[in-house]
Amino acid sequence: MALLRFDTITLDRSKAVKLDNGMMRVPVRIARVGVQDYRKADGTLERAFRSPEEVFSEDAVKSFELLPFTNDHPYADNGTVTSENASRLAKGAVGSIRRDGDYLVGDALLYDESILNAVANGRQQISAGYFMERDETPGEYNGQKYDFVQRKIRGNHVAIVA
Repeated sequence: MALLRFDTITLDRSKAVKLDNGMMRVPVRIARVGVQDYRKADGTLERAFRSPEEVFSEDAVKSFELLPFTNDHPYADNGTVTSENASRLAKGAVGSIRRDGDYLVGDALLYDESILNAVANGRQQISAGYFMERDETPGEYNGQKYDFVQRKIRGNHVAIVA
């Protein structure tokens, strides 16, 4: 069963380029390998492991190519961007997805005034919305214990969040 997850990484605004047409191109870190903490609905913490083999698999990398870039996650739309809501939610796009060390990175083109204003006003957290399957096998990676493994990571959107 595929589960929806969100992960957050900080945008490096110093590398943003304002284009002549008012749009902005900025490199973004989308995902990373390692052990990440997630807060469950009951407030407790669980630790997930994302291996390099999963994050950088050909299918995972391709799944993030040309995804919509949104201004916050589409919580009112079950957290996902679909063909039914994309024209309303997409404020940019992300492409040129590739590996950079322990990170999955890409280039975002921000083209909607609302998202450009959000960045100008200090919004800088990048959060990937993606599906994954839980493998309940606990373990340890680089000295950090984890509760489960994320498998079959597939992108849905990339958002800038508060």
